[in-house]
Amino acid sequence: MDRYKDQDQLPRHSVVQKSVLKLFDDAEIINHLRVHSQDISTDKIKYYMDVAIEWVQDQLGKTLLTMTRETVGYNNRFVLPYGPVLWDASGQRKDSIKKVIYGKKELEPSEYKVRIMGDSVEIQVPFSWKEKALTVQYVAGYGDCQAVPTSLKHAVMGTIEYLYNNNGNVEVLEAATAPWLKGCRTYRIF
Repeated sequence: MDRYKDQDQLPRHSVVQKSVLKLFDDAEIINHLRVHSQDISTDKIKYYMDVAIEWVQDQLGKTLLTMTRETVGYNNRFVLPYGPVLWDASGQRKDSIKKVIYGKKELEPSEYKVRIMGDSVEIQVPFSWKEKALTVQYVAGYGDCQAVPTSLKHAVMGTIEYLYNNNGNVEVLEAATAPWLKGCRTYRIF
C-alpha cells in the first residue's frame, strides 16, 4: 500500500530564500509572556520566535512570512505544499513560480500548466512522464506580517509561550500535540 516504495521518491521540500520579515517585535513577545525585558535576552526571543514559526509552518503545511521554497515531486502533476502561493487578485502574478525544472531542463511557462486551487497551486507538465523528478521553485507566504491571519499569529504566539514555559524544550512541544493548532489546519480533498 506504500505509495513510495523507494525512499528516494518521497517529495522533498526546502527553503531557497528565507524571509527577512519578523512576525512579532520583541516588545509584543515580552508583553505576551508578561516578563520584564531584563528577564529574557533578545537572542532567546529570536530563538523562540524562529523555532515557533518553523514548527507551526511544518505542522500546518503553510508558509507565514513570504519566502522562496523549492519542492521536488515525483509525478508530472502535483499541488505545491506550504502555500499560500502568492498571486495578485487577478491570478496573473507570473513571478510567483520562479522555476519549473523537468529532469535537467528549465521549462518555459508555456510548457506547463498552472491551476489555482484556493491558496494552493497545482503544477502539471502535460507531456508523458520520462524523467524522474519535477522541481518547482515558488514564492509562498501571506505577503507581510499584517496579512498573516490572526489565528496563525495566535498559534505562533502560543508556541512561543509554550517554549518559554518549558525552557525551549522542543521534544516537550512535540509531545504536547499543540491543541492550539487544531483550528488552523486546512484539509484538501483531491
